[in-house]
Amino acid sequence: MDVLSSLVSYELQTYSGGVWKIDSIYDDREIAVFEAQRLHASNRFAGIRVVEEKFDRTANKPAARVIFRASKTEAENSRTLEQQKTTRQEVQAARKAAGVGERKSSGQRPAEPPKNSGLGVVPLILILGAVILGGLFLLVAMQSMLGVRL
Repeated sequence: MDVLSSLVSYELQTYSGGVWKIDSIYDDREIAVFEAQRLHASNRFAGIRVVEEKFDRTANKPAARVIFRASKTEAENSRTLEQQKTTRQEVQAARKAAGVGERKSSGQRPAEPPKNSGLGVVPLILILGAVILGGLFLLVAMQSMLGVRL
């Protein structure tokens, strides 16, 4: 074994309880990745990764990079995305078979929603003002007819 190969190591790290921990260290990449795949298949950890650590002689410091990663979340997300894709395709096929949601190629625009037929603010204020003025007129008329002072 030469000096250069002894300057590379592979950390197999596990993720559990919100923390990454070093499970084991290898000097062979294939063995480290194989063990990571084996641990991932056991479903004991939320995540598994292999970090390659090389010592950079020029910078006189280690350099690290992730060469393998797997997690329960990634696998579950992948399954969910595949299910969604299949469901979407089935729905589109059913819609096409039923003729729902298709537009004619004559350049028709989609139907616009119906306009609000309710009264606006200004007509409501005018009606309220008329009711108040009518009420005041009735009070004055009653007062003068009955001769009562309020």
